[in-house]
Amino acid sequence: MLSNTDVAELLARQAERESGILSRAFRRAARSAFLWPEEVTAVAAQNRSLTELRAIGPFIERQIQRWIDKHARLRQTVAAIRKDFISLAEARQLLTRKKACDESKVHLSTNRADETNVTGRRIKRALAVRILLWAALLLPIVILIFLLRGCT
Repeated sequence: MLSNTDVAELLARQAERESGILSRAFRRAARSAFLWPEEVTAVAAQNRSLTELRAIGPFIERQIQRWIDKHARLRQTVAAIRKDFISLAEARQLLTRKKACDESKVHLSTNRADETNVTGRRIKRALAVRILLWAALLLPIVILIFLLRGCT
C-alpha cells in the first residue's frame, strides 16, 4: 500500500524525468502530497476522484492511479533531501494512536501518582533531616569560631 510520502517520492522522481510544464506539475504535486489531509489510497479506495487533493489534475491522477493499481514500490532509496519526512495524514494517524495509547495509560498513571507523592514526601523528609544534621554539626563550629575571634 502506498503512503502519501511514497507517492510524493514517486511524483518527485517522475518530475526529474519530465520537462517543462509536466516537470513543474509533478514537482508541485510531490510537494503537496506531504500536506494532503488524507491518504491517497484511502481516497482511491472510496472511488473518489484524486483531483480532490491539492495540485492533482486529471493527468497526474491517472499516473497515481496506475501506481496504486500496480502496487508500485520504491525500489531505490529515498533522496536525502526527502528522507525522514512524514505526511500530514501519517502525522495525524500517529497522533491518534498516541492519544489512544495515552488514554489507556491514564488508569495506571493515577495509581502511580499516589505512589509518586509518597516517594516525593520521603525524599523531602530525608533531605530535611540531612540539612538539620549539617546545621547541627556546623552550628557549634561557627559559634566556636565567633567566640575565638572575639577573644583575640
